[in-house]
Amino acid sequence: MNDLSTDRAGGEVPVHHSTLDDLMADDLRENDIVMIDDVSHKFLLKVPHGPHVFWNGGENREERYGTVELLNLMAADRYFRPGRSGPVFRDDGAEQEHRDRIKVAFNAFPQEGRLKAKGKFLFVAKYRQLLGEKGGVFPRNEDNAAEVIKSVLTDVANGEAGTEGVILPRKVSPRTVLRWIAKEEALGLQESGLLHGNSVTPRPHVIPRTVYEIIAAKIRVMVGVSHKFGPTKILIMVKAAIDAHNLEHGTSLPYPSISTVQDQYRRYDAWIRLAREKGVAAADLEYGAIGKLPRPERILDLVEIDHHKFDLHPVTGDLGQTDLGLELAKGGLDRFWVCLALDVHSGYPLGFAITFEPGGLIPAVMCIDHAVRPKTYVSERWPDIKGDLLGFGKPVKVRYDNAKEFVSLQLQQNLARIGVGFELAIPGRPNSKPYVERHFGTIERDFVHWLKGSMGANIGEKGDRRPQREAAVNLDDFQMLFHQYLIEVLARRPQEGLDWDTPEQRWVRGASSPSHRPRPLTTYEKSRWDVVTTLELDLNATRDGIRWKNLFYQSTELQKLRRFGGLSGQRTNGPTPVTVRIPLLDIGKAYVAVPRNTPGFPDGGEIVVPATNPHSHGRTMWQHQAVCDWLRSKKRLATNAADYEIGFLTLFRNAMVAMGMDTDGDGGKVTLTGGQAPRFTGVYLAGAAQPAMARVRETMDRYDLLAEFAAGGGKENSLADLEDTTVPEPETQTSSEQDSGAGSEADWGAAAYDEDEQ
Repeated sequence: MNDLSTDRAGGEVPVHHSTLDDLMADDLRENDIVMIDDVSHKFLLKVPHGPHVFWNGGENREERYGTVELLNLMAADRYFRPGRSGPVFRDDGAEQEHRDRIKVAFNAFPQEGRLKAKGKFLFVAKYRQLLGEKGGVFPRNEDNAAEVIKSVLTDVANGEAGTEGVILPRKVSPRTVLRWIAKEEALGLQESGLLHGNSVTPRPHVIPRTVYEIIAAKIRVMVGVSHKFGPTKILIMVKAAIDAHNLEHGTSLPYPSISTVQDQYRRYDAWIRLAREKGVAAADLEYGAIGKLPRPERILDLVEIDHHKFDLHPVTGDLGQTDLGLELAKGGLDRFWVCLALDVHSGYPLGFAITFEPGGLIPAVMCIDHAVRPKTYVSERWPDIKGDLLGFGKPVKVRYDNAKEFVSLQLQQNLARIGVGFELAIPGRPNSKPYVERHFGTIERDFVHWLKGSMGANIGEKGDRRPQREAAVNLDDFQMLFHQYLIEVLARRPQEGLDWDTPEQRWVRGASSPSHRPRPLTTYEKSRWDVVTTLELDLNATRDGIRWKNLFYQSTELQKLRRFGGLSGQRTNGPTPVTVRIPLLDIGKAYVAVPRNTPGFPDGGEIVVPATNPHSHGRTMWQHQAVCDWLRSKKRLATNAADYEIGFLTLFRNAMVAMGMDTDGDGGKVTLTGGQAPRFTGVYLAGAAQPAMARVRETMDRYDLLAEFAAGGGKENSLADLEDTTVPEPETQTSSEQDSGAGSEADWGAAAYDEDEQ
């Protein structure tokens, strides 16, 4: 009998390992039009395990792009979908030519879509006409937009010139007209800027999500009204609710069919029966989010996120075969953490963050950031790994527990900015997020416990091992091995819960379907790529700048904004209220929101305001708070840049000693202080795509510490009592500190010191 694992010539059949090129880069269908470098391209087909084939309309030739190439073009704003993602105009002197080429490409789209876009532009043109007739005084508000709508409908009814053959929207509201006007002012593309994505290539009719939400809401209402109800009665109530919604919001939601309502009724059957017996609260507790519900039917519908502490002691050893690197490879570090995001439908690991942060807000947002990004770095950094980490895209909903970093309003705001919903698991019930919890146990048994330095899950597994002394796996090697384990083992193992599919098979199948495509970040979201790693605060700006946590943020642009009143638009003699975003991984800069139409800032958006203390640049929020606490214990001012530099370098040197470095040359041993030492130096904080010691090396290069450490130095400073490098215990936070977001990183140095309170 022939062995199916061999070919006819007797050799082994080559095994295909999934890479990013197996996935569709966008939800493209045949004949869809995209713009690549301002030239229209018609999508023809996706070659299995190969490139996307386009027809270049500008040069009349075929072009092929791999998935990674298209993802890189999207990241560089050189690829966009007309009607879905907006073009980015480069300020290089060729903007008008860029706009003209897009307008010419407008004629490549189907006629019906172009006629609908022209119908929308009638409202924009009418607004401009009325604006001129009224001498430039015609504010953009709902009353005036209603006048525009009435005037356009009158012109169409009378057959005015320019209205022939256009297709008007079935329903149009004043708010929609105002949105079209704003879009035209921002892009200046006329009809081509108002082309709808579904007009480019007609899509099959899909019931809007809002209709399903209305059905669910009516089911919940009917449970409290009567126990004798069914799909027919629910459909009657749903139709009435849709009519009211359309009237209030100016929308045109369709009625669902009776079969659609019956499907939803059956989906809620278990919840309905328990709600009738024990009440709605008990049904929500049982079926809200505990894993007893079936898996979602599509990828990225639901993603579970949680923290886990590895049962492993690593070594540093990431500075090469130098004397310093060999020193760091001698001593074991404390255990460290991973924050993992897992797609529930496929069981595929979307992203993770390995850090020494003990379950804080930083690893949570780093994990989400890593999950959303395409992981094009894997094949570049580790070509020996057979395959890629395929997961990327914005989830519809994220499920997490009630840990302090997850229930934080800051995290929920960060998710909302990129259009991601959230769902809280039940407190104290690990089985309320069963999928990610189960995988942590699998990762420990299959992977971590086989490494040198593993301590086992309990004292019985530890036996006579001495993990910290036996530690041999350095940080970069662990990072590579963890990627390899996720890609080659965990994602390719058949699972009973997946009907014996592998997570990789399910993910590739879902991500290759046009209806299941991962949602990439929009152009606006990509322009604020660090949006998920920032704190948003309402602060005040004065002539001295913005003060926050012993730091002052100041710039000429900020003072210019103050002259026009900031957010309020009304200049006062007192402080100016502003909305500020401060990156958790670099508090040395702040993003200050600028309202649209502010004099001197016509486009609105944000301005970057640096901190006046140069030594705070590149610091995480936790590092900054630790330095402030240490300076407070020394009776020094955290607002003084010179003292701040000494405080930071002292703690940095002490942390390097704790990690195994000998700054005196006498081989003295320093007791490890948990995970504080690598956490303070910035180990792993550059993200999964960078070496573990990238931020450590950045700091050492900035202050020229590498030569100093190699020479056994590092004790010189200007404070007389620096010998005592004990980290002070954090004090209890005040209510004002908690309200400002300080409580997100409760640990060593969590309470920032403010000299004004002394």
